[in-house]
Amino acid sequence: MAVEYNETRRIAQILAALGLIPFVVLVGVAFWPSPEWLDRLLVTYGCIILAFMAGTLWASSLRRDNPQPVPLIISAILPLAGWPAVVMPIGWGAIWLVIGFAVQFVAEWKYGARWDVAWYRRLRILLSSAVMALLIIAAVAYFGTRG
Repeated sequence: MAVEYNETRRIAQILAALGLIPFVVLVGVAFWPSPEWLDRLLVTYGCIILAFMAGTLWASSLRRDNPQPVPLIISAILPLAGWPAVVMPIGWGAIWLVIGFAVQFVAEWKYGARWDVAWYRRLRILLSSAVMALLIIAAVAYFGTRG
């Protein structure tokens, strides 16, 4: 039996909210003394999510009747471009990821996602805004408290 649309929507929204939890927790870590491995989890998780989001751009591009090469190229480059954030100082790595998420969002807006589905558009705007804001807060915290 196929999963109904409303159930799929609800599951997507729940999973999206759960995906924000590590960002919230790890941004909180930025305000307290902690070992570097714990600090580094923020940019590592950010890189994983950036790669995941690049995959959604890839998939949505291929579902089109006439796929364009640009979103496929962007979706292949984004994870590689985000990867250096893992070895940067945490504040700069967070800023680097903000740029990556912004590029991904613009590319998805222009080339990929099913923006005709209003709930998905709202979800993507909310999630992208939240992730970028949390990363900026983390960067400010790391620049302000650690150097």
